[in-house]
Amino acid sequence: MHFKDSSTTIKLLGKAFVATFASLLIAGCGGSGGGGVGAVSYTLPTVPPGTVSISSSNFSSVAADAAASSTGTMNAGAGGVTGVSTSGGGTAAVPTDLNTAINRANKLLVDTATGSQTAAGVSQTVDCNGYDTTWGTETVSVDTSGNYLIVFNSCGDPAGTVINGSMAAMNFTYSGTPGTPPFSFSVSYSYNLTTTDSTLSTSLSEMGSFDISVSVGTSTTSSTISSGTMGMVDNVSGNAIVISNLNTTRSCDSYNSSTYACTGMLTINGGYTVAGTLSGGSATISMTNVMMNVGNGAMYPNSGTISVAGSGGSSLTITAYDDDLGTNGIYGTSPGTVVSVTWNDGTTSGTTNYTSWTSI
Repeated sequence: MHFKDSSTTIKLLGKAFVATFASLLIAGCGGSGGGGVGAVSYTLPTVPPGTVSISSSNFSSVAADAAASSTGTMNAGAGGVTGVSTSGGGTAAVPTDLNTAINRANKLLVDTATGSQTAAGVSQTVDCNGYDTTWGTETVSVDTSGNYLIVFNSCGDPAGTVINGSMAAMNFTYSGTPGTPPFSFSVSYSYNLTTTDSTLSTSLSEMGSFDISVSVGTSTTSSTISSGTMGMVDNVSGNAIVISNLNTTRSCDSYNSSTYACTGMLTINGGYTVAGTLSGGSATISMTNVMMNVGNGAMYPNSGTISVAGSGGSSLTITAYDDDLGTNGIYGTSPGTVVSVTWNDGTTSGTTNYTSWTSI
């Protein structure tokens, strides 16, 4: 599986959102009146029906789908990348704006609750790079109930990343004093996004919806994602995965005070169902104390287990020992076992060790 650095997209989205927020914070900024915001519509990709039977002949494909989907769900709302399995047995991924968009939208919603965001009923379009239309535009519409619709129109940058699509944030509620920890809030997201990267020759479409509840402490954060349904399509290979019944809890030992995004060690527990075109069916995923060092820029877990249940008593377990940055000192300059995959078809079993996550 092959994940790529998301720094280009994060910088791009940062510029776009900062420019948008600056415009919207000006009372009477001249934007058009905004109507009611509704959920973003989307169509999930078609994936094979039925539960996959895990065996020695397909365990690597199942592991690739499980690793891609679990890493994607870990990164949602934490900043990072996601991907889907390719026909070559690996996972092609491109930087995605979903995670950054969630973080920025969370900040926007909290600003609304504190009264520092005065743009209710306004729709405003700004340039993605903040000063001209060379790299596309971004439109934020806010209705009088505080629901947001964010639309990306060929939002790109010189590095080759281009974002199109929309995302809605609705039904925002909170307790405590927003913006002054400790406080908590919840919101429902829906989205339909496509990110392409001409440099990497990749294109990823993401669509779905989920509810998220976030608790912001004085130094840590925790959140719960529920009722989650997500689709991801690699537009180059045509391979796809669909995540359903997503229910996860996560905690982070430090966060960015502006975006509430995790900047330290992220720990996640929970599960979901994933169906993929590469694995040829669906499987049930459970994550137990899966940890990822977001603060060091890691894109893969450095500890924990990802368990996969197939049909007929078949199963697969992904055990993380390190990320590809050597957080636990296992990878380093002399790669050892960074991640292992153990499969069991109900009768026989086997284990394959990998020296990096990108080799799954």
